[in-house]
Amino acid sequence: MAGSTGPSAAFGQTLQFITSIKLQELEKQRLAYQEHATVLQRAAECKDLAEKVEILAKAIESWTGSGSVTEHTHLGGKLTLSNLRLWLPQTKQDPNFSPDILHSWVDTLETHIRHSLMRFDGAKLFGSLFNEWIASGDSSVSVSTTNGDDADNGDFEKVGRQEMHDQLAKLNSIIFDEAKIDTAALQSYLEDLFSEKEASKALEELKKEIKTFEYDLKRETFNGRKVAVIIRGLLASGLMDESKRATLAEFLDNSTVLEEVASVLTMRMSSLETWQWPAEGMSVEMRRHLNGKYRAFTDPEIIDAMLLQHIGVSWQVKLKAAFGCFLNGKAWKAPPRPANPGLLNEQIGGSRSESIAQRRQWQQQSFFLIQLSSSPYSISTYDDLLDAPEQENSVGPAAAKRTLLQTMATEALLNTTIHKSHAVVRSDLEWFGPSLPHQSILTVLKFFGVSDEWSLFFQRFLGAPLRFKGDPQVHTRMRGTPIAYALSVVCGEVILFVMDFAVNQKANGLFLYRMHDDLWLWDADAAKCAAGWKAMNTYAELVGLKFNASKTGSACVGTNELFGLPAGDIRWGFLRFDQMKARFVIDQKEVDLHIAEFRRQLVSTKSVFGWVNAYNKYMAFFLRNFGGRPAPCFGDEHITDIISTIARIQQELFPDIQGGAVAYLRSVIETRFGVKDLPQGYFYLPISTGGLELRHPMIELFALAQNSEEEKRAQSFESLVETDEERWKNAREAHQVKKSNKVSKRSELQDDPFITLEEYLSLRESWLKTWSDRYDSLMCIRTLSEVQKTPSVHSFIPEAQTKWGRLDWYQQWIVSLYGEEVVKRFGSCEVVDSTLIPLGMTSAPLRSSDRKKLKQRVISIFGISSEDGDLLVPDGIQSIKFMTHLEQPGVAYLAPDGDPLWFTLGKGSDDLIPTVYTLWKRGNLLPDVSTPAAVIPVLIGGADLMIPGVVHLAPDLKEQQLVSVRQYNHSRETPTVSPPLVVGRMALPGNQLGKGSQDKGKAVYVLHTWKDHLWEMGSKPDVPEPIPLGASAEKSTDEHSNEDDSDINSAPSQQLANLTIESPEASAPSVPAYTAQEISELLHTSLLQAIASAIPSSAFPIPATQFYTNYLLPSRPAFPALILSPSGPAPDDASSWPSASEITIKSSSHKSLTAFLKSEEKAGLITTKAPQKHSNQTDLFITSVNPKHPSIEGHRLFATLKDTDIAAAKKAKREEKAREDAAKSPELVIKELWKPHQVTATLFQRMGGDTSKEYTSAEVKTIINSYITSNSLVNPHDQAYINLDEPLAQCLSEKAKGKSKDNVEPNTSLEFIKRDELTRGIIKRMQNWYEISDGREVVRKKGELKPIQIVMKVRQGRKLCTLISGFEPFLVVNAEDMAEDLRKSCAGSTSVSPLPGKTAGSGMEVMVQGKQSQVVLEYLTAKGIPKKWIETQNLSGKK
Repeated sequence: MAGSTGPSAAFGQTLQFITSIKLQELEKQRLAYQEHATVLQRAAECKDLAEKVEILAKAIESWTGSGSVTEHTHLGGKLTLSNLRLWLPQTKQDPNFSPDILHSWVDTLETHIRHSLMRFDGAKLFGSLFNEWIASGDSSVSVSTTNGDDADNGDFEKVGRQEMHDQLAKLNSIIFDEAKIDTAALQSYLEDLFSEKEASKALEELKKEIKTFEYDLKRETFNGRKVAVIIRGLLASGLMDESKRATLAEFLDNSTVLEEVASVLTMRMSSLETWQWPAEGMSVEMRRHLNGKYRAFTDPEIIDAMLLQHIGVSWQVKLKAAFGCFLNGKAWKAPPRPANPGLLNEQIGGSRSESIAQRRQWQQQSFFLIQLSSSPYSISTYDDLLDAPEQENSVGPAAAKRTLLQTMATEALLNTTIHKSHAVVRSDLEWFGPSLPHQSILTVLKFFGVSDEWSLFFQRFLGAPLRFKGDPQVHTRMRGTPIAYALSVVCGEVILFVMDFAVNQKANGLFLYRMHDDLWLWDADAAKCAAGWKAMNTYAELVGLKFNASKTGSACVGTNELFGLPAGDIRWGFLRFDQMKARFVIDQKEVDLHIAEFRRQLVSTKSVFGWVNAYNKYMAFFLRNFGGRPAPCFGDEHITDIISTIARIQQELFPDIQGGAVAYLRSVIETRFGVKDLPQGYFYLPISTGGLELRHPMIELFALAQNSEEEKRAQSFESLVETDEERWKNAREAHQVKKSNKVSKRSELQDDPFITLEEYLSLRESWLKTWSDRYDSLMCIRTLSEVQKTPSVHSFIPEAQTKWGRLDWYQQWIVSLYGEEVVKRFGSCEVVDSTLIPLGMTSAPLRSSDRKKLKQRVISIFGISSEDGDLLVPDGIQSIKFMTHLEQPGVAYLAPDGDPLWFTLGKGSDDLIPTVYTLWKRGNLLPDVSTPAAVIPVLIGGADLMIPGVVHLAPDLKEQQLVSVRQYNHSRETPTVSPPLVVGRMALPGNQLGKGSQDKGKAVYVLHTWKDHLWEMGSKPDVPEPIPLGASAEKSTDEHSNEDDSDINSAPSQQLANLTIESPEASAPSVPAYTAQEISELLHTSLLQAIASAIPSSAFPIPATQFYTNYLLPSRPAFPALILSPSGPAPDDASSWPSASEITIKSSSHKSLTAFLKSEEKAGLITTKAPQKHSNQTDLFITSVNPKHPSIEGHRLFATLKDTDIAAAKKAKREEKAREDAAKSPELVIKELWKPHQVTATLFQRMGGDTSKEYTSAEVKTIINSYITSNSLVNPHDQAYINLDEPLAQCLSEKAKGKSKDNVEPNTSLEFIKRDELTRGIIKRMQNWYEISDGREVVRKKGELKPIQIVMKVRQGRKLCTLISGFEPFLVVNAEDMAEDLRKSCAGSTSVSPLPGKTAGSGMEVMVQGKQSQVVLEYLTAKGIPKKWIETQNLSGKK
């Protein structure tokens, strides 16, 4: 449409205008440099080499435009202008100065000038390409890969409208046509299905829970916080138009409005029986989604939407927990477990928890009711699985699909190996959401105990009055569920849970793997799959559902018997399961259809950058539909298939061009811009360096490590079959040895006969760890082979040593393979100086509309004001793509000054994460966790925060919730916390940390830290000042603060005060804040804790005062506020919060110990006995406690004063031991020694040395110098050289044992040599020895002493670890002690194992979880090992 001036058009015009100005300036500079470069001609005419160098150097130095250099800039890696200035006088006056050197200088300077010319030409080309891209409109076109009709932009609207009308007509034919359901037959089916004893028992329990839940839900009261949660869930759902969504976002910014809405919702909930949809009906909007289909969204009123959201999510959470009791209970049929696990553990080791059966159980739990939310804070919408984009290395629907595919492929290999057969069925339900019969939903809900009152509510919800565009009449919905409502998910999942249970019951424990209505069955027994498929059809017919024939199919490996299984192929993306090959293969016919579409989309682009963008996206689409990066379960043949298919796609796309996409682009650029002979690497280099960023689709596949036939067999299930008998024999022999030595863990099992071979083989899936390990390895995503850095890379990349590690594997591959060719043309791998033109394609300013959307997301997610939204999402904010060291894609949002403010992780992820720069502006965007100062460097090094490292945490933290980590600085006067230094996600709920139920494992998964690569992108300011833990207001580092916004500027102490896992320090008495009744309640809780902690029966009877002192007082909560919040106002200062010392009998309402104990005896917790008459004893006696009291069984353990006292004692002991170790560990004295050996022994005899002695290098040098002097071997022409006599020449003519850069190779023609080279050459031929002394012991040994190796690398796909080896010679450390010490200091797991790939006795390797090189280095140096004997390597790919 002519004259369009929309936001995107205005953005494009502005950016094009800016680029044009830059290009005009660039062209001026380019022409000026061309004139400047005529110095090459003047230099060529000059005959004097020194003068020619001077001319060229002055020309380079005088250029001040883009690409100018300083006197310290390295030219060609050989020269600097400052050095030339020093050397030029010598060239003019030194008659011995070599002209060859002058020639090399001339060549270097001329090459620099020519490269500068080429870089100006490259910048001009890039600017022209960029201008073409903006002007063409390609910059605002998103390539669709979900529907072929989207390829041609010209008829997109026409096709889209026709498709919309077709789907709308189909929708109308379904949702307004009531389905006839035989409800009596369905009721009878359900009663029969749940008639078994355990199922019936579980059903009755479910009905009781539903009844209680309904009662509580209807009487629930709302508050502002709950309303905010509801709003965030709604904003994620897609409901309502933009204006209503903006209104909801504004609600989040106003606490008064939230409270008002809460009161309205409370009233609405209490009168739920009168709720109705508006009589005038709801308008329906057809929206097009990622899979190309249109869906009908309604636009409810805001209060209705909020009420339904809350009700729907509440039902989701309840039903997921309730139905989960079926899955984990006796009603759910499960494979039989091995009998007598104790005997198995005794005889062959291991446990069921390490078996394939356990792996299956975990997988099934992860796929069970995947659509239902587990908590109100993690909302799963109806459309998640249908619209979810592919996400590499992240949790989400796409990742779940890949996991499902890998699981099925692995199970196929397992079943065909063990059982010689494998059957699989795949299907989905046709128009599932729109076609769900209402009578089926209501019948199933009532069966599960939903009351008539709530059934009527569900019925009113389902029968929504609808108005379609262009149709004034209101129609009542008769089938299906409204899309994007949380209640719709409830209706769908309740129906499908019955199908899950039916398959399990009718097919003897078979599990229906299900992602919403995408359904999979598999098993080694085809008859079980047939029974499961039959059960699915029976139930689907009863509830009025239909399977999609085009997506339904089955396959049987090992048999052609398909009786009872559906016809059709098993398909996923472009993959088809080949039952003859027992693996997925690529369906080339499907590929052919998309090649034609691919070609149309490429042709429709109008710019080179647009073409590259379309090419990259469609190639990524192909790779995703080939299954993504293959796991080993797909086989190496799958990788070969993908490579050959991509090669065929290239040939089909460019049939007349030799050289594929690169050759095509070369011809286009030559035709449009007249630029020829561009090096191949130019096309693959990133846009940020001036390249085209064409993605090579095969490189990732070539980088996957492929195995030889022997290796493939060794890593297969078949190899385990071949070696199972040998492992059984080894286990039997080991057991016999244990029996003979009487070292059995369980003596009563010693006389049991050892299991037979047949019994052992039957445990492959249910017990044997070797099989589960192989199962895991086949499921694990393959790692990419690392490209080794070569010396030539230093000439390709400035500061190669530091920058190489920042390149991802793909960039390293490109630079190593193509870099040299690019450098020859442009002088660097950076084709374009970033100052020459705007590289707006890598960090493009967001369009105004996109910035507003981003701001709205920030406001809605983090609950901040609009003013703070402007601060944290400023005008001019830019976006830039990046790749993590684990090859996880992400997007960073940068402020105009370059500081990163936000980022996302995972392809297509909308999960916004603030950076430390953002948190330094608004510190309370996230809840806080604090940790000691010593832990922060460990987190920056790449480790996650472990539970023992947590000092404080905010209340009510949920698993996976974003948190910031602050440094806790302890002080008796005023403890402080730093600004946020780390951003991460909670690894487990906060209440599991705060109540002492967890003391090991990870607390926070770290995502981003101060000083990491993301932080390095910004301005790197100094860390703001620490904040007093008890401060009343946080001082923002930004002037733009809102003093009225208590949520934003409240102190960290509001979240952290007294919520601590640190042992309490002795301090001044605090102000009592508990009432006497509350003290009594805490004393009662302390008694429960004491009894639950198992008081030994031998302790009774015990005097009351002794019981009080020894058991009750130590069981008081270390942090009372975590157990019971004071009813009075909270003190302003953290130190004034109530402490455990206040919990005493005198402060309680009982006032006396006897009164307290009598009340507890009355409650049935203890029994007492009065002292005998006429006895001197006045104390009551406690005669027993009741550990089976209901209050004890329901009690949750917490951290007590005794716990903290023990922790403090352990800490003091560790510190004392560290001080003792430090005092005992002076630095080792290490000497490298050499002993005359073979040819050097003969030489030393001639030189008068002792051949039986070991020498230091200084001593060897002294003997050699004495020999040189006494034999007058100094060269008279150059005293730096030594003339070689026959003994020296004979020695140096022998080859040294090792090689190094200093080695003098055998050369019988040597006449003279430099003095230091002579010494090194002789030492190289001597025998290596070393001596180590720790002040008490001196050890001297033969051999070369090698430094201790500290290596950081990624293992098992994504686990970062630190490996230490080579420490055995150094006296002061051993493997076991080091592992234990590092486990404590790193707060992470450690292990000790033999060095991999080495023979027995070659040494041990200590593994520490996380990136702990600095901690290990400090540990070793504290032991006295000099730093020069410790080498650190980073092979993790992350700095």
